[in-house]
Amino acid sequence: MAEHRRLTRRPPLSARVASEGGQVDVALLGELDVATLPVAERVLAEAQVRGARRLVLDLSGVTFLDLSGLRLLFSAHDRWGPALEVVGGREEVTQVVAFSGLLSRLSPDEPHRERAGRFSRGD
Repeated sequence: MAEHRRLTRRPPLSARVASEGGQVDVALLGELDVATLPVAERVLAEAQVRGARRLVLDLSGVTFLDLSGLRLLFSAHDRWGPALEVVGGREEVTQVVAFSGLLSRLSPDEPHRERAGRFSRGD
């Protein structure tokens, strides 16, 4: 008789969301790419609908980031501006964000700080 095993696989992307006052904290876990982009977009849209005035986006659980994920980050920056803080990020993810030029928008020089969000490694 053949043995049957049930193999479970974690979803490619999940999100943990917590809110307090006007701040929403979103921790993304898994791969942020073209296939999982709708999940992340929905979570960020829900934060906006809830009336969040500040968004903290935690990328420390993101294992892969492609151009679709970068587009999400640029869109979040355009939408939230200085109320966006991106934290965490594995070295590979941080390198992609830096290469895209978004890191300079999130860590701007003083003259542009009022329009910028923030990025921190979360170490």
